[in-house]
Amino acid sequence: MARIRSVDGDQFQNPKLRKLPLLERFLFGYLCAGAADDEGRFPADPEAILDAVFPRGDATTADQVNHALQALRKAGLVVIYRAGGHSYGFLTGWFEHQRIDNFHPSALPPPPAKPGAVTSRAQAEQIKSEYEKATNKPSKQAWGRDAIRWWTERQRTQNAPLTSRQRTVNESLTSRQPDRTGLNQKEPDRREPNSSPPDGAGQLSTELSTIPEPELLNAISEPENGNGHDPAVTQVCANISFLLGEKQELTPGLIREQCKPHPERSRIEPLVMAEFGFTPEGARAP
Repeated sequence: MARIRSVDGDQFQNPKLRKLPLLERFLFGYLCAGAADDEGRFPADPEAILDAVFPRGDATTADQVNHALQALRKAGLVVIYRAGGHSYGFLTGWFEHQRIDNFHPSALPPPPAKPGAVTSRAQAEQIKSEYEKATNKPSKQAWGRDAIRWWTERQRTQNAPLTSRQRTVNESLTSRQPDRTGLNQKEPDRREPNSSPPDGAGQLSTELSTIPEPELLNAISEPENGNGHDPAVTQVCANISFLLGEKQELTPGLIREQCKPHPERSRIEPLVMAEFGFTPEGARAP
C-alpha cells in the first residue's frame, strides 16, 4: 500500500542534521519517506536498506549505510534498538512532523520508553488531548508538532531544578520537624468539662511552633514546593514559554492573556509575572 509522508523544511533545518555528511542526510530522508511505518519504526538492517535505496552499480556499501545509521543515532535523530534478535529503528521526531490519517498500528516491536520522549501513537494522542484542553484549540487546529513542543517545554519546566531560595526553605522546614518520639505517651487531660479542641489542633500548633516566625510566614505565603512547582503556575509558564518559542514577544499583556482563563487568576498572575521578571503591575522587576 502506498504511503504519503511529510518531509517539511523544518526537518532539514535541524542543526543536528545539517552537521552530518550527504549520505546521512540522504538516508534520513529515505527513512522518513520510505522505510518507517505509521509509528516511525523501521527494520535497521543495512543490507535491506542498501538494496532498497541504492542501485546495484552504486559504490555505497552496507558498512557505509550502517555507519550512517549510527551517525543518525549519535545525533539523536533515530533510536536503534534490538528485539527478538533483530535490529530496529525509530525516528525520534516522527510524531512531531507526521500527520497520519489512515493509521495502521506498527507490527514492529516498540522502542524502549524514555522520559521526555514520544514513542507511540497512543502517547501522542494523549498529549494532543492535553494540549487542546490547555489552549482551548479545536482538534483540527491542534497540530501534533505544536502539541508535542508544548508538552516538551512543560516537561522541561516541571523538571527544572529548585532555585537556591526554594532549596533553603525546603531544607529549613525539613530540618525542623518536631520530635514525635513521645506522641504515643498519654498526657493528663486538662480540658474543661464538655470542651474538646478541633481535630488535629494540638498537633498543628506543635508542628508550627518549631519553625521560626520569618520562615513560617514564607512557608504559609508560598506554594508547598515554591512558585516554580505550583502546578497552576507551572502550567501557565509552560504555555508562555511555548508561545515565546513561536516568536511571540514577552509582554505583561501576554502573561495576563494566558492567566485570564484560569479560575485562580488573581492568585497565579502575580506569581507568573514574577517568574518572567515583572512586578504584579507589569513593570520590569529591579
